This record gives sequence, C-alpha cells and structure tokens, in this order.
Amino acid sequence: MVTANKSAPEPMSDFCSISNDEAIDRRGVLADVLEDTLMHRVRTDDSIILTLRPDEDTEAAVRGLSAAEAQCCPGYEFDIRPNGDVLEWVITLNDRGTAVMLDSLWEMLGGEMPDPHETAIMAQTDAACCAHCG
Repeated sequence: MVTANKSAPEPMSDFCSISNDEAIDRRGVLADVLEDTLMHRVRTDDSIILTLRPDEDTEAAVRGLSAAEAQCCPGYEFDIRPNGDVLEWVITLNDRGTAVMLDSLWEMLGGEMPDPHETAIMAQTDAACCAHCG
C-alpha cells in the first residue's frame, strides 16, 4: 500500500481507512450505543438491520457513527429510520462493498456466522446439487 504521508495512520484493513487505535475507539462508542438500546439485529445478503430502543441520545449517536463510518468505509451505506417506538439502523453494502466487509461488521456487532456448509445446503432446492454432500 502506498501512502502520500508517512505519518498517516496504518489502516486496519483494505476496506477501512482508519487506524487500529481509531477503530478501537469507534468500537467503544458503538458498544456504548448498543449496550442499552439494541433490541434486535438481522443479517440479510447485503445488509444488517439493527432495531434500537431510542432515547434522547441514541439517534444523534447513530447519525454520528454513520457519518464517521461513511468517511472511512466507503463500501457501506447507512440509513437511520425512526419507526414508532424504535429506531432502525440499516447498514447496506453498496457497489464498492464486499460480503467480507459485512461479515466482519456482523461479527463485530455480536452476530454469529452460520456454518457456510449449512447455509449452502439451505439455499439449495435439491441437496444433491451441493458438491460437499456428494
């Protein structure tokens, strides 16, 4: 990787431009926001949907995190949707995002990754189509 400024922080990965120290700080802010507000999380093929219990600070914190993440991780799009008694935070991959990015974020948010073999089997209409099953 080539950087124009040798004093620039070392990015934590190929898809995130912040340093490891900055990432640790950001994860701390995220953990603080989610600790008391996370009600539900859902993973789809191209997004993560977090359902939060809003309080006076939640929406502002989520908007701040979204803006910060949009600057360092251009593969995500963030949508914050007040919806009655909940706040939905939708994080979607855009055309620059990859499944690996979403997997990484899902794990960071405490989501468990399914066994890829089971997922492949569940996606098949006929188990005989799965090369792993023989």
